[in-house]
Amino acid sequence: MINTKLQSKTKGELLEEIEALRRELSQWKLKAVDWKLKEEELCQKKVALQNILESPSAVSILGTDFDGNIIFWNKGAENMLGYTAEEMVGKEKIFKLYPDGGDSRKIIEEVHQHILKKKKGMTCEVEEFTKDGQKLWVQLTLSPRFNEAGKVIGILGVGENITERKKAEEALAERVFLGEFGAEIGAALAGSTSLHEVLDQCAESFKNFFDAALARIWIFYPHDEMLEVHASAGSKELTALPVDSISLGEGVVGNLSKKRKPYITHTPCEDPALQNEKKWMEKAGVCSYYAHPLIINNQLLGAFELFSRNPLTETMQYGLSTAAGEISLGIDRARNFDALQYSEEQIRSILTNALEGIITFDKYGSITSVNPAAESIYGYQSESVVGKNIRLLIPNLCRESDLRKGSFLTSQRNLIGKITEMTGEHKSGALFPIDLSISEIQMPERRRTPRSDQSPRPILYLGMVRDITQRKRFEEALRNERDYSARIIERTPALVVGLSPDGITRFTNPAVEKTTGYSSNELIGKNWWNTLFPEKSDKQVEQLRQLKSRGPVRNVELELFTRSGETRVVTWSNIHRFDENGKLVETIGFGTDITEQKKVEQNLKLAAKKAEESSRLKSGFLSVISHELRTPLTVMLGNTPLLTQGHELPDQDEIASIAQDIENSGKHLLALIDDLLDFSKIEANKMELYLEWFSVKKLVEDVVSGYQVIAKQKGLPIVLEIDDIEICADKIRIKQIIFNLLSNAVKFTDQGRIEIKVAREDSQAVFSVHDTGMGLSQDDISVIFDLFRQVDESPTRAASGTGLGLAIAKKLVEMHGGQISVESALGKGSLFTFSIPLEPQSGAKNEHHTGR
Repeated sequence: MINTKLQSKTKGELLEEIEALRRELSQWKLKAVDWKLKEEELCQKKVALQNILESPSAVSILGTDFDGNIIFWNKGAENMLGYTAEEMVGKEKIFKLYPDGGDSRKIIEEVHQHILKKKKGMTCEVEEFTKDGQKLWVQLTLSPRFNEAGKVIGILGVGENITERKKAEEALAERVFLGEFGAEIGAALAGSTSLHEVLDQCAESFKNFFDAALARIWIFYPHDEMLEVHASAGSKELTALPVDSISLGEGVVGNLSKKRKPYITHTPCEDPALQNEKKWMEKAGVCSYYAHPLIINNQLLGAFELFSRNPLTETMQYGLSTAAGEISLGIDRARNFDALQYSEEQIRSILTNALEGIITFDKYGSITSVNPAAESIYGYQSESVVGKNIRLLIPNLCRESDLRKGSFLTSQRNLIGKITEMTGEHKSGALFPIDLSISEIQMPERRRTPRSDQSPRPILYLGMVRDITQRKRFEEALRNERDYSARIIERTPALVVGLSPDGITRFTNPAVEKTTGYSSNELIGKNWWNTLFPEKSDKQVEQLRQLKSRGPVRNVELELFTRSGETRVVTWSNIHRFDENGKLVETIGFGTDITEQKKVEQNLKLAAKKAEESSRLKSGFLSVISHELRTPLTVMLGNTPLLTQGHELPDQDEIASIAQDIENSGKHLLALIDDLLDFSKIEANKMELYLEWFSVKKLVEDVVSGYQVIAKQKGLPIVLEIDDIEICADKIRIKQIIFNLLSNAVKFTDQGRIEIKVAREDSQAVFSVHDTGMGLSQDDISVIFDLFRQVDESPTRAASGTGLGLAIAKKLVEMHGGQISVESALGKGSLFTFSIPLEPQSGAKNEHHTGR
């Protein structure tokens, strides 16, 4: 059959059609060549990839399906982990490398779930176990495997052995850790000269840096060859354990102190030497014990022991050994300082309390010091005579010729070592007789004399001065002595009592009657101690008897009972009178009533304690607010980079989640700042109230509606029982008070319910918020409304907050002229109640009425 269509075409049209077919055929030929080239390139890539996967490299490459079955295992994995592909592919699951219960097992399972949901790869660091049981740190890059339809069918993992890097990081961290430990020990030793403070701070450093359940520092007493615990750090339960003194060579600490060698065990619960500590060590999880003697200049000072919950490496042991040397130096320094301080105080006390005047001067006669008794004798203050010549006080002590020669007492050396009667000159110009005893003191060299100064050591003279004016006028004074003494005793405000050796009262002055309420007739002839010290007479008499054997009694505090039954505190001093045979014939007691002074001292101590507590609370507040501000900022700054990478934004759900986190953190941060601003205004007395009439019911419902979501998340119903009343108050501040109380109720309640009630009582609206939460102890209730106070002030507290909320609420209630209170018991919940006047009172602060 002839094709009529073909016949209908002209020759030209046919030629064009043939040419078009030729061009199309040519293009198909070119495409066929291109496909062949691409197929060859793809085959080459496949071969190259296969060579890479099969090459014995240091990188492990393995593939699994989503059930964890291993479907690919390269030579690198075989070299790294010891398992061959024949042992693993199709026979084992990837979880064989990660034992049950380990952190790495959990990480792998979480990453698998992430890849399945997000279809994105992840990189993580995990621990893998080789065939021979060796543990390796591996940096693992996991990627999803897709089929031709784009569905995730498994995971491809590429692992790199980073064990050496992790070891290096751990070693570096350990060196930094020991450096910080050494710095803290050094700071503790340099920051205090008190042995008690030094040891306490060192024990705390041991506990904090080495996660010690208990750290103890022992001090050695060479005379008794005993060691005693002087500092310990740990939990209250462990530090309260009774620890007896031990002899040198007894127990672990005694033995290592005797041998002067450290002791280390990594199985303390199985160590026979530590069996007495086994029970609490097992409970506390102690896994290492380390003890080291404290030695300086081959002298044993003590030892320290450390019960650590973590293994102690050799590097840590070296750091502890170094710390032992530093602590030894600190103990020696503190002891030397105490000894020096005691010596100085002893000398100062002797000079201050000496009854005789003591004057020191150099070989040129220049006065270097005078004691209080000498000041009293001569009428000069020490600063007005120091540096002047001794002849100002003792005019005829030296000769002019000796002064001209520049050598004091050159021709009068016979005065040294003897008691000589001389003449003293009072500040007023009056001359009076004195007994003078001069001693020559050769001062010791404090350091080697420089070669340029070979002069002899300085010479110091010490003069003991006694005013003997009364002795010189004895005969004349003897006649008037009794009357004169009686007038002094009668007029002095101090209590003056004369006692026989057996304590019988011989005389008293009017001050005794005024203080005790007993007249002289009621006391004279009776035992002084049994009358005024009935409950403590034996003890106090024995105390005074012991003091008497050491010399005059000065400023001993005694509790005296008055006739009315009142107790008075008296500082007591005694003067003893003896006959020519040295037998005691009379004791004259001088007492000063210091009852009021003791009360003032007590008040000052209470004030100081309160100030210390306030400082502690403010320091704690600064720590808390730093943490509270950092938490939302960390969330905001941590999420923001995820939104700034325009080429790699998360999906919409994740963006919404990030935005929600940022918004919540911003609200949290804003609430903290609002609390701080309110606190600042209240402290500066600049808080103002803007009063208006509003419905209480609507306001409470608004607050509760904003908190329903949080309460529902915890399964807590909020029950309202509100009278429909109106009050004239600051609407914003009332809402703030209710919000703070409701926030605390939800925060500290895990189960049960929360009730909010508002009722009218007389001319006030009474609000109450009742929860079934953890409750408060009586100690917490007493301080719950104080500034910076929180029930849990520890750094690991479960609930956040600044400790200002309830304090601000209390201030706002009081500014409205109302009151706030709390009733609570541990485990039974809390009931916060506050009242607000229906109409403003004159007591409300900073009123600004806006009308009804």
